[in-house]
Amino acid sequence: MTTTTSAETSAPTPGPGTSAPSANMPDVALPLPFPLRSYLAQTAALRFHEMIDMINLSAGRITQLEYWQRCMGEVFAPDAVIRYSKTSSTEVRRFDFLVPLVPVLFVTLGRLGVVRIAVLAQELETQLLSNGTVFFDCARCTFTYHYPDGSYITHFVQLKGIFNAQMKIEWGDLHMHSFVPGVEWNSLERLVSETPLRLFQGSEKQQQQQQQTAGDPQPGSREALAELRSHFSVFRNVSVFGSQEGLMRVMQVSTVMSSLRNIWMYQRLHGVQSPLRAMQMFVQENRQHVGEVQQQRQGQGRPTATATGRPRPGAEQDLPQSKKRRVSSVSPRSGEQSV
Repeated sequence: MTTTTSAETSAPTPGPGTSAPSANMPDVALPLPFPLRSYLAQTAALRFHEMIDMINLSAGRITQLEYWQRCMGEVFAPDAVIRYSKTSSTEVRRFDFLVPLVPVLFVTLGRLGVVRIAVLAQELETQLLSNGTVFFDCARCTFTYHYPDGSYITHFVQLKGIFNAQMKIEWGDLHMHSFVPGVEWNSLERLVSETPLRLFQGSEKQQQQQQQTAGDPQPGSREALAELRSHFSVFRNVSVFGSQEGLMRVMQVSTVMSSLRNIWMYQRLHGVQSPLRAMQMFVQENRQHVGEVQQQRQGQGRPTATATGRPRPGAEQDLPQSKKRRVSSVSPRSGEQSV
């Protein structure tokens, strides 16, 4: 006795009015099996950690523009966009960068005194989407910027983005929600051993003022802390967003350049040296193109049909009366039946 499987019983048989499916019919997209989806998600996680390693191994090469251009080319898609937002106690700043401008930001960090960048990624999650891309989210990520005098500043960032089918990042989002500056203990000991009296010991007159003052029990402590901060680079020109003012200006200019992407491409294609000249030429050509399109539309007149070939509403009223088709209320089929 033979038994039929469920697949055999459920398979449809072609009837008299139907034909068997041909090989030319389009294939239906089926969901990927779980092992393949897990493999692609883990591959994206490895690519993410490769990017982190490139940043951590940049010590001594932070000011080299070629190094960062090579790293960005290996990790990011050519038309990728990165959004970087910072939160302070009063406002939120958002910056959008194109990938070709990201190396300029790293070089600016090196010129402002940063000698090493340490990135630590925790709680990384990756997930394969239905369109073949991989979404990644790192809820706890820290960027620590070290200075040669032993000071540093740590940014606490949430990082997320999308890998395309070629395992390159095509969109990234970094949100910095807090920062903490600090000084290494060895550097602090060395500084205190060199100038102990100026930092932590006041004169007899200051000690008498501390005893007499009721509102501020230690009026000289703030001066000592201000003098201590003046010896470390991390506390110089730091904004409320945890970055130096010079870097903030470069980020603002990069955002403007990213928004002027069309003008930037026009400058590169036409070999124009001056950005202002390229902008003037771009605007002039755009105005000429708009004027030519308007003249063509005025010369053609009112069209009687849309782009799909259907008559435009109200087109029958524009035609002469002699060319209108006479529509009869009696159909030919009803006339044959009456005869």
